[in-house]
Amino acid sequence: MAITPELRLLRYFVAVAEELHFGRAATRLHITQPSLSRAVRELEQKLGADLLARTKRSVRLTEAGRALLQEAPRALEEVERACELARSAARGEAGQVRLGFLPSANVALVPALVRESRKASPHVLLRLHELFDDPQLAALSERRLDLGILRAPRPDDELVFEPLLREHLTLAVARDHRLASRRRASYGDLRHEGLIIWPRSTSAQTYDSVIEACRSVGFSPHVVQEADSSQTILGLVAAGVGVAVMASSYGARGSEDVVFLPIAGSESTLYLAHRSDDASAARDNVAAIAHRVAAARRS
Repeated sequence: MAITPELRLLRYFVAVAEELHFGRAATRLHITQPSLSRAVRELEQKLGADLLARTKRSVRLTEAGRALLQEAPRALEEVERACELARSAARGEAGQVRLGFLPSANVALVPALVRESRKASPHVLLRLHELFDDPQLAALSERRLDLGILRAPRPDDELVFEPLLREHLTLAVARDHRLASRRRASYGDLRHEGLIIWPRSTSAQTYDSVIEACRSVGFSPHVVQEADSSQTILGLVAAGVGVAVMASSYGARGSEDVVFLPIAGSESTLYLAHRSDDASAARDNVAAIAHRVAAARRS
């Protein structure tokens, strides 16, 4: 451990105080006895108090020396612990990573990502925040998140977007819906349906992509309900309130009440986002695990 001069003197004093013998203490510290004697004298001068009473035959602690010995070992241990914590953080083995993710990523990636992160770095705390795209982008820009898993990258010199996982989009319908027996769907099938969708304020780019996909086949969808929770959307679909465009990962868990129909020619990419100007070994380690988990899911 790199140690300041004052801490070095304190460590030397503790060795002498525990051995009550300069020769044995010097051997323990791997320094010469004269160097050790000078160091203890220097510490006494800095403190303005005698710590040791010396004679030709013995060394004993003064009252000041006993008081210092009572606290010094604990202080040295705390410094060593703090230094080791700093070294662990530099290696990405300690600290925290604030991870934002879409609700669909919580189905597709996040549980496995958390499990693998805990295996690899048990002392790194993952703080999880389920957020839609736009709140994640704002939090990344404002340094309130370290990583984000989202679908709507934007041109931004401050943020880096790494493709993580491509998914099909599906049309979620109630099990007794007229389309439920179909093997796949198209955006044209929404022409006479009520659309349940998340608020545009939560993910403008993804919201607009659904609206534009409908307009590209000749109609504007009829939005019957907005909801900012995937579970609420699925509940409304199951109740027959309308249909919803959702990532295929929701269907992977299965549902007794909702059928997920792949939308022909419709794919969406999950991205891993982070700031370009923040260096963090812990963040980079979690990012690498996210890519491995996504690769395993693809295969």
